[in-house]
This record gives sequence, structure tokens and C-alpha cells, in this order.
Amino acid sequence: MRKNWWVISSCAAAALCTSAALAATPADFATLVQLMGLKAGQWHSTVRVVAAEISPLDPKTVVPPDVQAAARSKVGSSFETDDCIGTTGLTGKGDLVLPAMKIAADCSLKGSEADRHSLTLRAVCGDATGDFRAEVHEQATHGDTAMTARIETSATARKAGYVTKLTLSTTSNYVGLCSLH
Repeated sequence: MRKNWWVISSCAAAALCTSAALAATPADFATLVQLMGLKAGQWHSTVRVVAAEISPLDPKTVVPPDVQAAARSKVGSSFETDDCIGTTGLTGKGDLVLPAMKIAADCSLKGSEADRHSLTLRAVCGDATGDFRAEVHEQATHGDTAMTARIETSATARKAGYVTKLTLSTTSNYVGLCSLH
């Protein structure tokens, strides 16, 4: 677990998410994308880690100091993503793809709202009793070619015995047609 915590938490962040709005409450991913009105094509995003914390599930357990230090060392770091946003926002498998975010088709929306200027997305993957559960909340403001968001994730890995929480900020821009590679 010590060496792989960042992979687990990063997968959790990528597994879920979106942003803030008050117009309609979509029941599915495709409706969410339609309400947003994002331009279809290639989007480039910069993602910054704002906060990172690992907590034990058992209050008697202590997170090893080197693991906690490794998590906190990611605060302030950033990475870039390129995403191809289709007209429906969905992959062939039904996964939702938004700038800097991909949510698996087997995840569910929980109280998400969207319009052409904002998005509030809440998504859950896994179940409360299973080994892995990830929850994401994204608040975003956007136009058809630009989007900024704050993403909060919580990933629970029961076998490992930890909850990893990340807060990310994103800035995304439409850059043109999707490249084929």
C-alpha cells in the first residue's frame, strides 16, 4: 500500500467527477453533457493538487509518517491532460468524458445539476460495503470552450485500511479537433 497509494488515489480522482450549476438535474451522463453545451473536440487541461490526506479506517491505526508525507508532498504539484470530448460526452463503453475527468459507466450520478454556465457533479463508484468506493464532487464554471473546476475525491480501500482524500483545481480549454493516435 505504501508504494501504491498515489496510484489508488489518482485512479479515484479520474474515476469520478464534474462541476456546479442550477438549471436541470440530469438522470444520466448523456443528458448532463447536453445541458453543459461543451464544444466537441480536443480539450487541454492543467490539474493542480490543492490538498491530499490519507486517514485510517480504524481509529486505532496510524498512517505511517512516510506515507502521509508522500501524500502531502503532492500538494502544489500539477499535471496536464488531453481529452477528446465527443458530441455525447460518452465513450463507446458509456463512460463519461469531460475536461480533466472520466467517470466509469458503472458509477452513478447523485444530485448533479448542469446548465450552459455551471456544473455540480456528484458521482459514486463502488458500494459502501465493498472493498473499494470512490466519491467525487465537482463544482465547475464553463462556457462552450473553457472550464474551471474544483474537484474533491474520497477513495476508500477497505483491504488497505485507508481513506484517501484529494482536492484538485482544473483549468481546461478547447484546442481543436481530436487527434487520432
